[in-house]
Amino acid sequence: SLQGAVMSRIDQLDPVAKLILKYATVMGDNIDTKVLAHLLRNNTSNELFKKNFESLIEYGYLERKADIHKFNNSLVAESIYKSLLRTQRKELSVEIEKANNDVYKKP
Repeated sequence: SLQGAVMSRIDQLDPVAKLILKYATVMGDNIDTKVLAHLLRNNTSNELFKKNFESLIEYGYLERKADIHKFNNSLVAESIYKSLLRTQRKELSVEIEKANNDVYKKP
């Protein structure tokens, strides 16, 4: 299947890049790099985060739109999203909301 082929390509990525894509797909259409960096701060260095994020743009998974990034292809985003269990999506969503509040200092 097409979704299987997309996921096969993604499985070959660096673990940090895969984690970035998982968070990004739950974020939706507007991927905030400040929030993503905050989410990954315990899993990787800022330098490694930037390197992996830039590689995702270079490989065509993501595209840059000023400070906001988007998936270059909705099929990729949809395939990643569908690969996550509902409980995983919920956990990621809660983490994203907390990180968003931390980054932008919302109570």
